[in-house]
Amino acid sequence: MRHSSTFIHYLIYMHTDSNRILYFLLFTMVFQALLDFAVLKAWIYFVRKQQLSEKWLIQPFIYLAGFMFTAGLYAIWERVTYGNYSQLGFIVQLSVSVWYLPKLPIALFLISKSLIHFFIYLYNKIISFIKPKYEISDNTESKSDLPVRSRREFLSKVGWSAASIPFIITGDGLFRTVYDFRVYRVELVLNSLPAALDGITIAQLSDIHSGSFPDNKPMKEVLRILQELKPDIITITGDYVNFKPDELSVTFNELAQLSAPLGVYGSLGNHDHYMTGFQHALLKNTISKTGIQLLVNDSVNIPVHNASLNIAATDNTGFNQHFAHIDKAISKCHTDTSTILLAHDPTFWDAEILSKKPIDLMLAGHTHGGQIGIHIAGLEISPAQFVYKRWAGLYNEGHQYLYVNRGIGTVGPPIRIGINPEITLFTLRSKIA
Repeated sequence: MRHSSTFIHYLIYMHTDSNRILYFLLFTMVFQALLDFAVLKAWIYFVRKQQLSEKWLIQPFIYLAGFMFTAGLYAIWERVTYGNYSQLGFIVQLSVSVWYLPKLPIALFLISKSLIHFFIYLYNKIISFIKPKYEISDNTESKSDLPVRSRREFLSKVGWSAASIPFIITGDGLFRTVYDFRVYRVELVLNSLPAALDGITIAQLSDIHSGSFPDNKPMKEVLRILQELKPDIITITGDYVNFKPDELSVTFNELAQLSAPLGVYGSLGNHDHYMTGFQHALLKNTISKTGIQLLVNDSVNIPVHNASLNIAATDNTGFNQHFAHIDKAISKCHTDTSTILLAHDPTFWDAEILSKKPIDLMLAGHTHGGQIGIHIAGLEISPAQFVYKRWAGLYNEGHQYLYVNRGIGTVGPPIRIGINPEITLFTLRSKIA
């Protein structure tokens, strides 16, 4: 029988501040309620103005809003408490996502429209105060007003018809994009890379979040892609699970089949610590049983063609955790070759690596690329960029590089819109080759 110990220890790891999760739940409840209120209010106004059936077009929506509000709370509670969803929980979360997420752009449009009307009203009031009207008009609607009114009604109908578009986009993000894995190919010239290693390939996975998958099919597809890519090295930059080691059972068989000529290496993420000390040790042991060489503030030197390459990894620092020891992690690294660092949180690069440590390339994850974004004129835009300075893709200053992987799993709603799950393939080039 399930119990709440995982949830309790999650709170402990959030600085023993149970108010934080309480605030999160309260914020979610209020936000969802306001979202429903804003959209339903506008819908009720439209239905009544068009003299349509309130029984069939308003009442069902009110009942459904109440049901979805309750279902949403259940989905949040199950995910935070157990780290993953039951089959029922997964279906509930999908339903709640389809109900709420498309309403965000609709609500933004309605709010913008209301603000415009408010400023027009305010402007008219100011004008009428400054320049009083000398002509008193009756309430009779003039013929010139009729085309305007007709046009407004037409635009209102078109607007509500267009409101279906966000629901279509969300459905696509739920059922197609969320597991539509994309391979990003990156070629980098590293100053310290020996000529003998020119052309070596490294694949990166990140943020698996095994509990976010309904079954092992997504991970099977990841395995198939990696087998086609045939990288020399495979790396995994943390967050194997959400909150408990048992979640790893969903992806264990596929992780155990990962193989590369020069090895499979991994680091830990923040979610890999949201559990008891015993569970954390069990998780690390289970990861090691897959054949992944888990590096926790440690490194290995890989000999290749009379040369070598350093692979180092820190434990997680960032997101209210401080487990990384960079000096310990690179203490065994050879100085005559390049060092690749696995560190889950990209903020670690600016804080501890850039211009401070001899790291040629740091591989990170954590941000998921925001999971939702848009592409405009070749630019990728996501809410994540307002939270993280380095949030997706390649960054460099001088001869040092950071790459932030968009992850293959999800947190929160199991959805991706415009931000595909990512497998990265690096081809390293030597400057002296």
